[in-house]
Amino acid sequence: MRRKMLIAITLMCTLFAVGVLTCILLVGCAKCIDTRYSDVTVTITDEYYRPGYNQVMYINKKPTLIWHSPDYRIDVTYGGNEYSVYGTDVWHAYHERIGDTVTGVLETKTYDDDSIKMRITELKEE
Repeated sequence: MRRKMLIAITLMCTLFAVGVLTCILLVGCAKCIDTRYSDVTVTITDEYYRPGYNQVMYINKKPTLIWHSPDYRIDVTYGGNEYSVYGTDVWHAYHERIGDTVTGVLETKTYDDDSIKMRITELKEE
Protein backbone atom coordinates (compact mmCIF):
# COMPACT_ATOMS: atom_id res chain seq x y z
CA MET A 1 0.00 0.00 0.00
CA ARG A 2 2.78 2.39 0.93
CA ARG A 3 4.61 1.71 -2.37
CA LYS A 4 1.47 2.51 -4.41
CA MET A 5 1.06 5.77 -2.50
CA LEU A 6 4.70 6.72 -3.16
CA ILE A 7 4.34 5.98 -6.90
CA ALA A 8 1.12 8.04 -7.07
CA ILE A 9 2.73 11.04 -5.32
CA THR A 10 5.81 10.84 -7.57
CA LEU A 11 3.61 10.69 -10.68
CA MET A 12 1.54 13.68 -9.54
CA CYS A 13 4.67 15.75 -8.81
CA THR A 14 6.14 14.87 -12.21
CA LEU A 15 2.93 15.81 -14.03
CA PHE A 16 2.74 19.09 -12.09
CA ALA A 17 6.35 19.96 -12.99
CA VAL A 18 5.75 19.18 -16.67
CA GLY A 19 2.58 21.33 -16.64
CA VAL A 20 4.36 24.30 -15.05
CA LEU A 21 7.25 24.03 -17.50
CA THR A 22 4.86 23.86 -20.46
CA CYS A 23 3.00 26.98 -19.28
CA ILE A 24 6.24 28.92 -18.88
CA LEU A 25 7.44 27.99 -22.36
CA LEU A 26 4.15 28.73 -24.14
CA VAL A 27 3.38 32.06 -22.48
CA GLY A 28 6.69 33.74 -23.39
CA CYS A 29 5.98 34.52 -27.07
CA ALA A 30 5.81 38.22 -27.92
CA LYS A 31 3.24 39.37 -30.49
CA CYS A 32 3.83 42.13 -33.04
CA ILE A 33 1.40 44.98 -32.40
CA ASP A 34 2.67 47.61 -34.86
CA THR A 35 4.74 47.68 -38.06
CA ARG A 36 5.96 50.94 -39.61
CA TYR A 37 7.98 51.66 -42.73
CA SER A 38 10.09 54.76 -43.32
CA ASP A 39 12.67 55.90 -45.86
CA VAL A 40 16.12 56.38 -44.34
CA THR A 41 19.60 57.15 -45.64
CA VAL A 42 21.96 54.17 -45.50
CA THR A 43 25.60 53.65 -46.49
CA ILE A 44 26.61 50.62 -48.55
CA THR A 45 29.45 48.89 -46.68
CA ASP A 46 29.95 45.55 -48.42
CA GLU A 47 28.79 43.18 -51.14
CA TYR A 48 28.78 39.39 -51.24
CA TYR A 49 28.21 36.94 -54.06
CA ARG A 50 28.55 33.17 -54.00
CA PRO A 51 27.68 31.32 -57.21
CA GLY A 52 25.36 28.33 -57.10
CA TYR A 53 26.96 24.91 -56.93
CA ASN A 54 26.19 21.19 -56.86
CA GLN A 55 27.11 18.93 -53.98
CA VAL A 56 27.12 15.14 -54.09
CA MET A 57 25.55 13.50 -51.05
CA TYR A 58 25.00 9.83 -50.51
CA ILE A 59 21.45 8.97 -49.48
CA ASN A 60 20.73 5.27 -48.92
CA LYS A 61 24.14 4.51 -50.46
CA LYS A 62 23.15 6.24 -53.72
CA PRO A 63 24.83 9.43 -54.94
CA THR A 64 22.40 12.35 -55.09
CA LEU A 65 23.10 15.85 -56.44
CA ILE A 66 22.03 18.67 -54.14
CA TRP A 67 21.82 22.15 -55.72
CA HIS A 68 22.77 25.14 -53.57
CA SER A 69 21.35 28.41 -54.88
CA PRO A 70 23.55 31.43 -55.53
CA ASP A 71 23.83 33.98 -52.75
CA TYR A 72 23.46 37.73 -53.44
CA ARG A 73 23.83 40.17 -50.53
CA ILE A 74 24.43 43.89 -50.03
CA ASP A 75 25.41 45.06 -46.52
CA VAL A 76 24.39 48.55 -45.41
CA THR A 77 24.89 50.62 -42.26
CA TYR A 78 22.19 52.72 -40.60
CA GLY A 79 22.34 54.24 -37.12
CA GLY A 80 25.55 52.40 -36.30
CA ASN A 81 24.02 48.99 -37.05
CA GLU A 82 24.74 46.79 -40.06
CA TYR A 83 21.88 45.24 -42.03
CA SER A 84 21.87 42.88 -45.02
CA VAL A 85 19.57 43.10 -48.05
CA TYR A 86 19.30 39.99 -50.22
CA GLY A 87 18.36 39.39 -53.85
CA THR A 88 19.73 39.40 -57.38
CA ASP A 89 18.08 42.69 -58.35
CA VAL A 90 19.52 44.53 -55.36
CA TRP A 91 22.97 43.02 -55.88
CA HIS A 92 23.12 43.92 -59.59
CA ALA A 93 21.98 47.49 -58.87
CA TYR A 94 24.39 48.20 -55.97
CA HIS A 95 27.34 45.77 -56.09
CA GLU A 96 29.88 48.31 -57.34
CA ARG A 97 28.73 51.18 -55.10
CA ILE A 98 30.50 50.47 -51.78
CA GLY A 99 30.74 53.69 -49.77
CA ASP A 100 27.78 55.33 -51.54
CA THR A 101 24.79 56.71 -49.64
CA VAL A 102 21.39 55.47 -50.84
CA THR A 103 17.79 55.38 -49.63
CA GLY A 104 16.65 52.29 -47.76
CA VAL A 105 13.30 51.23 -46.34
CA LEU A 106 13.44 50.77 -42.55
CA GLU A 107 10.89 48.35 -41.10
CA THR A 108 10.23 48.95 -37.39
CA LYS A 109 8.21 46.31 -35.52
CA THR A 110 6.91 46.96 -32.00
CA TYR A 111 5.94 43.99 -29.82
CA ASP A 112 3.56 43.69 -26.87
CA ASP A 113 6.49 43.23 -24.46
CA ASP A 114 7.74 46.74 -25.46
CA SER A 115 10.64 45.38 -27.53
CA ILE A 116 11.43 46.93 -30.91
CA LYS A 117 13.09 45.23 -33.88
CA MET A 118 14.36 47.10 -36.92
CA ARG A 119 15.63 45.93 -40.29
CA ILE A 120 16.30 47.37 -43.73
CA THR A 121 13.95 45.56 -46.11
CA GLU A 122 14.94 47.09 -49.45
CA LEU A 123 17.01 49.70 -51.20
CA LYS A 124 15.40 52.28 -53.49
CA GLU A 125 16.72 53.61 -56.77
CA GLU A 126 17.32 57.34 -56.63
